[in-house]
Amino acid sequence: MRKRTTKSTKSEPITVITAMVNGVPTEILSNQKVVKNLMSQKQIVIDKDTPMCCDPSTETYWSM
Repeated sequence: MRKRTTKSTKSEPITVITAMVNGVPTEILSNQKVVKNLMSQKQIVIDKDTPMCCDPSTETYWSM
């Protein structure tokens, strides 16, 4: 993983991390996270503050 810092409109800087997601190098911001899709088992990148009803890694998302 490689880290780099960029400027943000807020007071805290956003860190960019390069990681492998499904075998593809992907830049992930510090306000994002990698989760596994419950149905396809593939990794996806979503915001950390994503509600459970909008998160494909939860049963709630697939039962609505």
